[in-house]
Amino acid sequence: MSKINVSTITNRTGTSGPVLSGVTTATDGFHVTSGSVGIGTDNPSSTGSNYGSLDISGSSGGEIFLSEDGTSKGNLFNYSADTNLVGLAAVNASGQLLFSTGGYIERLRITSAGRVGIGTDVIPNNTKLLVAGTNSTNYLGLENITPSNSNASRWSFILFKGRKADSTVGTLATINAEHDGTGDDLKGSLVFDVHNGTDTVEAARFTSSGNLAFPNGQGIDFSATADGSGTTASEVLDDYEEGTWTPTLSFNGASTGITYGTQQGGTYTKTGRFVFLDVLITLSNKGSSTGLLNINNLPFANASYDNSRMHGGMTYYDNFANLNTAVYLYKGAGGQTSIDAFMLDASDGTASDNVNVGSSNLTNTTTFRAWVSYYTD
Repeated sequence: MSKINVSTITNRTGTSGPVLSGVTTATDGFHVTSGSVGIGTDNPSSTGSNYGSLDISGSSGGEIFLSEDGTSKGNLFNYSADTNLVGLAAVNASGQLLFSTGGYIERLRITSAGRVGIGTDVIPNNTKLLVAGTNSTNYLGLENITPSNSNASRWSFILFKGRKADSTVGTLATINAEHDGTGDDLKGSLVFDVHNGTDTVEAARFTSSGNLAFPNGQGIDFSATADGSGTTASEVLDDYEEGTWTPTLSFNGASTGITYGTQQGGTYTKTGRFVFLDVLITLSNKGSSTGLLNINNLPFANASYDNSRMHGGMTYYDNFANLNTAVYLYKGAGGQTSIDAFMLDASDGTASDNVNVGSSNLTNTTTFRAWVSYYTD
């Protein structure tokens, strides 16, 4: 093997090492057994005294070319147009970049069209990034390494960007995983944000309990479905709630001496603006107040607009007095949490008006079941 021993070159002073100019060697190549080599510089850079290095320097940058029979296939470069840029290029129009480890096993590929494959060399034309792996290895991970137990901490974002006609780039939507709560645990929520034209705001989230939650006033939009023949006010289902409540009775708003027996309760369901509830009451003493029977403490006030109505009826009666007809429940004013009891003034088909159901129609052992429905604001 032919070689040049650079330690034999003389007539060079200083600590920068020997300077070679126009050196040619045999086909076995040019060998430097120690130190650093500079091309275009007599002071090659090195990260440490024990490291060999190759420093290619020019007035406009430096390049290393990989060629086949004089045809360039790729290069590593730095250009003065951006002094902080270091590039790796496959220079042919059909050239691709491959990154390999573990004995030249391909791990990542960038095609000539700019498509990236990790773990695969088959990348569909409409795909910018494809990650391939087996059942146990095909994961794409994001980790926030800032320790915290605060609510909404430990977040990691995926941002979806868009470019306007004036080339301004902005965020259209994001998907965000974050800590759900303040405990020293791994409870997480998945948050979906969208840009509303002014700012990026939360649209919905999956909580750590697995439920889909919406911000106040937002919900499921059914505008894609066919509309009825009336005037549509809203097609967003923005609320659902169910629970129990405790009804109370009064007569013209007074409840002196009223006590309850074994049953005093009810359930309710609120779907959007619509409320449906039931009432279960057993008295142990009707008290001394008199007047119109009121059922109070409804879980939601009815709508506050004019002509808002609450409707209902009794479905079971026991120990009432002097009832002409079935009892119905009604409230004509808005913004109320009580409803009143009425009956017709006759049961023989000649009824012409409504009359109050009041204290005189109840006893100390009255029991009834009823339902109520209405709309909220």
